[in-house]
Amino acid sequence: PVTGGGLLFVPSNVTDQVMAFELETGRLRWRYTTDGPVRFAPVYHKRRLYFASDDGCLYCVTSKDGRLLWKCRGSPRNLPDALMLVNGRMVSRWPVRGAPVLSGGIIYFGAGIWPEEGVYQNAVDAETGELIWRSDALSIVKEGMCDHGTNHDLSLPPHGYPAVINNKLAVTSGRTLAAWF
Repeated sequence: PVTGGGLLFVPSNVTDQVMAFELETGRLRWRYTTDGPVRFAPVYHKRRLYFASDDGCLYCVTSKDGRLLWKCRGSPRNLPDALMLVNGRMVSRWPVRGAPVLSGGIIYFGAGIWPEEGVYQNAVDAETGELIWRSDALSIVKEGMCDHGTNHDLSLPPHGYPAVINNKLAVTSGRTLAAWF
């Protein structure tokens, strides 16, 4: 969870929600429900909350009342809005399984976990939700260094908490290598 503006924001991968609780009283102020699990902590910035869901979208809501300002799909529009069974749930074929990260007015987030079908790293304007760029470079990485020093093709689906370090985006990929943009 994260805090901001006197509220505690709690994601839920069970109820597919982000909930806002008053810090002083513990009272539930609002909740926003998506069409899939919300697995990672949201980002709070300038009275806005940014969070991602297994439904394949990044959301921006007002922190005061949870009103939707915009949402951005993590996969290209020319791909079908297909659902598939994952961990006993129907979710997007390109779920957002990584947390968003904010730097310089840009929100970065990744979508997809099956490299053969494409995984995407996205950069969107934090104010408007407009797509700045999208890359599928993580789908298949040729001749990468893998476990135990072996060298072969691999994929780096975005999963976990990314970071911006020295103006470079480090995209985590579960228990494997991080990718850099």
